Amino acid sequence: MGRLQTDADRERVVDSLANAHEAGGSAKEIESVIRRLGQRWFLVRNVHATPNTTLLQPRWAMSYLRGPMTLGDVRRVMGR
Repeated sequence: MGRLQTDADRERVVDSLANAHEAGGSAKEIESVIRRLGQRWFLVRNVHATPNTTLLQPRWAMSYLRGPMTLGDVRRVMGR
């Protein structure tokens, strides 16, 4: 999960991630971490690890999308 912009979005996520049985897993602590997330920082939840909530900052993001469509691409898609 990346940075969330609205309070409503943060509340929904915090409710689903909060775990009072884990250190650092209370709703208040998770909300604090989410509010401080910068660009390209992610909160990762792994139920198989201890602790199961960590922060991640990937170096690269790979996209398999080709990019903007050319005029020829648009014509081909439109069947003209």
